Amino acid sequence: MKKMFFCAAAAAVVFASCSKENVVDAPALNNNGEETVEAISFQMGSSFEVTTRGTGAVGGNTTETNKWNGQKLNVYMFDQASLDLAYNQTTSANYFENAEVTAPVGVNSGEATYGNAQYYPSTGNFDFFAYHGDDAVTEVPALNDAKDAYTVAVTIDGTQDLMVAKAGLNKQDTTTFEADTRGHDYKRVYSAYSARRGVQPRFTFKHLLSRFVFQAEAAEEGAAGVDGIKITKIEVKAPVKGEMTVAALNKENLGVTFGTEAADSAVLALTNRGAAMTVETLVFGKKVVLGESMLLPAGGKEYVADIYYEQDKDGQTIKDIYTTTIKLSDGSAFVAGTQYKINIKVYDFKKIVLTADLTPWVDGEEVEADAEKE
Repeated sequence: MKKMFFCAAAAAVVFASCSKENVVDAPALNNNGEETVEAISFQMGSSFEVTTRGTGAVGGNTTETNKWNGQKLNVYMFDQASLDLAYNQTTSANYFENAEVTAPVGVNSGEATYGNAQYYPSTGNFDFFAYHGDDAVTEVPALNDAKDAYTVAVTIDGTQDLMVAKAGLNKQDTTTFEADTRGHDYKRVYSAYSARRGVQPRFTFKHLLSRFVFQAEAAEEGAAGVDGIKITKIEVKAPVKGEMTVAALNKENLGVTFGTEAADSAVLALTNRGAAMTVETLVFGKKVVLGESMLLPAGGKEYVADIYYEQDKDGQTIKDIYTTTIKLSDGSAFVAGTQYKINIKVYDFKKIVLTADLTPWVDGEEVEADAEKE
């Protein structure tokens, strides 16, 4: 399968060089001289610039719309600088191995929730990865042949917002960490040591796909209103089968690839978060949003869209399909995590009027037929 590749840009994090060496941390004691343990919690940030079957785009491109809504996310915990799953001696199982957690609701940054609380061991430093695959992911990620990444097959239908993240400190975390008077060793992020200093894994998710928002307006009065044009369906052919890297020794390799063979593509329909697209009444000179949005592979330079529309006139329903190419004015590729608005202008159907003009006869020469003269 030939592939085109898009790599998710990772958030810049100020880290000292990582070592696989586990640094032993003396257990913290409370006021009674008893050892304390630190629970593992997850902070969900975002760098959204955009935003059943799939649940649709996550977040939006404004402060008001850029909110989590309890999406399901999957988390991995590895021994630092490796892809060795962190083992929990208490439960005799790995800590977070593709474990499902739930994002917060109504905020763009907040603590995720999961099942029974897990606690850091007193020794060891760890890396955390998370991804959002929605129902585009139906298998369990696996370690690749090179042993340097966890990957999983994906099949998108235009409604899933694929995202990945490696936990890292943001500015606030760095300030909190460095303010602790007991010291702040960056090689010990993340661990019981860093948790006691107020720093927990923070995932700043990156969108791997491009988001297309379709909107239409009636370009003339006859196309507007209940008797006007109705756009009933929008279809786009796009690559749908690929592979997502959800954890990697090199975080720059987090991302998704899509096949470029014919068998890897399909025709996708615009929906309203998995349900059929609502047929909206168009307004003269004002844009109306159609459906929710369509999430398609980034990196390509154009998509072909078929726009199905109809209008009731003279006791019949007139239908047609308008095919158009979606591309940027400068010919550049669509960018992951970026929202593009596709503006459609429609005109009402014009009745075919046949006019019959009758050409008058032109008088010609009069011809004499006289037997006497022949």
